[in-house]
Amino acid sequence: MRSIRTIILLLLLLYLPAFGEDISSINKPLADYLKLFENKAVAVSDNKKYDLLRKGRIGVMVTEITDEIRAKSGLPEKKGVSVKEVFPDTSAIEGGIKKEDIILEINGAEVVNVPQFLSLAGTYRAGEELTLSLWRNSEKITKKITLKPFPEENHPDFDILYLSVPVDETTTLRTIVTKPKNGTKHPAVLLIQGLSCVSVDYPFDNSLPYQNAYKSILYSLTEKGFVTMRVEKSGIGDSTGTPAKDIDFNREVLGFQKALEVLKSYDFVDKDKVFIFGHSMGGVMAPVIANNIIVKGIIVFGTIGRPMVEYELENDFRQHLLRGEDFVNLEQEMRKKEAFLYHFYIEKLTPGEIIEKYPDCKDYFDDENHMYGRHYMFLQQLYDLNLSEKWKNVNTDVLAIWGKSDFVSAQGDHKLIADIVNNYHNGKGTFMEIENIDHYFLNASSMLGSYKNITEKKNDLQFNPVIIEKIYEWMKNIMEKDSNV
Repeated sequence: MRSIRTIILLLLLLYLPAFGEDISSINKPLADYLKLFENKAVAVSDNKKYDLLRKGRIGVMVTEITDEIRAKSGLPEKKGVSVKEVFPDTSAIEGGIKKEDIILEINGAEVVNVPQFLSLAGTYRAGEELTLSLWRNSEKITKKITLKPFPEENHPDFDILYLSVPVDETTTLRTIVTKPKNGTKHPAVLLIQGLSCVSVDYPFDNSLPYQNAYKSILYSLTEKGFVTMRVEKSGIGDSTGTPAKDIDFNREVLGFQKALEVLKSYDFVDKDKVFIFGHSMGGVMAPVIANNIIVKGIIVFGTIGRPMVEYELENDFRQHLLRGEDFVNLEQEMRKKEAFLYHFYIEKLTPGEIIEKYPDCKDYFDDENHMYGRHYMFLQQLYDLNLSEKWKNVNTDVLAIWGKSDFVSAQGDHKLIADIVNNYHNGKGTFMEIENIDHYFLNASSMLGSYKNITEKKNDLQFNPVIIEKIYEWMKNIMEKDSNV
């Protein structure tokens, strides 16, 4: 059941070093955040002051220690990670690390497994010196390496700028901007990605077709004349601040809002032609931000238009059916989930309180503070949003797109968004349904096909470029419509 719950939102509301912030203070209303920082917008000319150090790269591929690896290496106990590959022109190869070495410690910190190793290695910046304790040839040795920076994305036909935006005293977010090479002002798109705490920096995805859908979309838009911006969440990649999994909804929204302010101020951006493209959870954040900053238009894809209780119940039911669940068992499970959602979203009980009072609900949580990979306050604040009110207050053109193979979001939510916008701003809301595209922008012929591709880890579906043409044509028409008025 835990795996199904994870699929439901963590994987599916897509798109993974703390700096001393007290997590007990994170439950601030967005209005309080905005008031606190409203006079701290950063001028573009000052942006260089906030440049971030690039994260450091050791340059190895590692695997878990198996019984076979342990026996072959003579390792006394099963700990550390095994080096499967050492990449050329990296700190590792220059520091003498070899294939089949076992990394036991980094700067005295014990290495436990692959996820912990990746997390630990990710806390260091380019230029820092690391002391690695290794197991090689049945003995423990030490190697010192100086970290080289991760490479940056590059493209021969347009510029890619690694910039940044300060949010508060502890948090500065990495922004990655793509722009046409000519010096005129361009329309622009801010991407707001989904729920997951993963990087949106893709320096190793260099061959067409790109493996990442966001990169395919943003690069194509830049080739068509748009500036694009994406933002690394707090504590992800080069960004500093509390890890994204531990911040709340309002704080994450604030970071994207600050980024939008900076995007609109660039001298190569036409500030009157800036759009937001919100994918999944990003489609929920988009109208919240547009309540505070005027944009030319909003595009949302695979998102939510109703309170979380309604969304989660329908989403669970849909996915259980795709799994082929027995109907009687399914009804029992949905009744249990309904009770849980009441305790969590409406009674506002913490995971710890729910686990103590209702032990059979334990598997809904990652731990006593997190669910779907995020802090519970993130989700409870999300539930408190009146999304209809946010869409009502967005006085701009809105395109709500739903892919017919999307088993993560519902057609009705996207129709609802367009209906709300049209009810208060006649003619500004558009609903669009696209065949053969799923939640991840992949070319899937059905929900079931997409579901199996994810749950069975087939990875045999390709990016569907129709999404690029649809959003480009819509933005182009919006800009042409206004120029003809």
